[in-house]
Amino acid sequence: MFNPNVPSLQAGAEGLRKFAYASILFYMGRHFFRLKDVVLFQKLLIIASVAISLYGLKQFFFMSAVDYRMIALASASPTTYLMGGWIRPFSTLPGPFHLGIYLVVVTLLLLARLMMKYGRFSTRLLVPFILLLHGVVLLFTRTKGNWVGLAAGVVMLMVLQTRRPLKLFFQLIGLALAVVIIVSVVLALASSNSQKVLNDAIVAITNPLEAPTFVYRVQLWNEVMIPALRENPLWGYGTSSAGEGLSNLYEGTGSKHFPSHNLYLKVFLELGLVGVFLFLTLVVGSLLKSWRFVRRSHLSSPDIVLTQHWAIATIVAFLVAGLVIPTLDVYPVNYYFWLFLGLISSREFTQTQPVVVRLPQQPDLGSPTTG
Repeated sequence: MFNPNVPSLQAGAEGLRKFAYASILFYMGRHFFRLKDVVLFQKLLIIASVAISLYGLKQFFFMSAVDYRMIALASASPTTYLMGGWIRPFSTLPGPFHLGIYLVVVTLLLLARLMMKYGRFSTRLLVPFILLLHGVVLLFTRTKGNWVGLAAGVVMLMVLQTRRPLKLFFQLIGLALAVVIIVSVVLALASSNSQKVLNDAIVAITNPLEAPTFVYRVQLWNEVMIPALRENPLWGYGTSSAGEGLSNLYEGTGSKHFPSHNLYLKVFLELGLVGVFLFLTLVVGSLLKSWRFVRRSHLSSPDIVLTQHWAIATIVAFLVAGLVIPTLDVYPVNYYFWLFLGLISSREFTQTQPVVVRLPQQPDLGSPTTG
């Protein structure tokens, strides 16, 4: 916060709030959350996500005066909410990227429950319909980084769930076919204008090297970010200097602000090599501890195993989407990332149940007789 490049206390405090403050959930996940809390949290999250998705679906087809007012009050540019002249839904969240990563979190939870056959059969029957709703709204957000993050999370779920490579291979083929079918149906039902917008987004992700947004990012990284890192690699430029939506606090100050469009560059620019080392140590250390537990997860309860699988897949989705989105600036959804890091490395969620070995019962020979 007190880096010489940070122009004011307000800028430093805003940068702290958007990024570092959310890491308080890491501590809470390790020391405060119990299994019963997480089980209840998962149920409430699924219920809330249905309402949030339905409102986002409504926005795609019809924007009310309240929705336009929310865009006007947002700190982000109004162009963030448009793509090809069509509104990108954001529901009750600050922007379309926030809604997209939120839907990724809940979708991975639903898929983990489905793959583990978790819960009652009657409840599992509703999961495909909720998944379809979330998938359609996520498609409408046109946040391609979140699409790729979701794909990485799904693959991770399959790896955690499946020990046989051949079975995993066929599951991945089935997943690809399901995605193609869903996208084709959505495009067939969409109007001509929305078809054009969705087609542009789909073409961009199938051919990313020629996508205008990717070309812009690569040019920005080469011309701005890398020279800045070479100039000040050790300590960086201070918190908020690469914070999304905080460029207005740097205008006319002479301080440098960077639109990173990348999680790792954001951490590097703000905290330097020292911050990158601490961040990666925390993430990799938590994931390794969780991975060691997952390898013997058959000794633990289904609730703990479900939480571990969901949390690992979500963290992977955040990290992969972070290649083109500074995902840990996506407030308040970034709280999930830190919470899951705490959960997967906590004692509560890395404990195994003792294996009870029952010895064969010895025949009762009766008491010895005396002569």
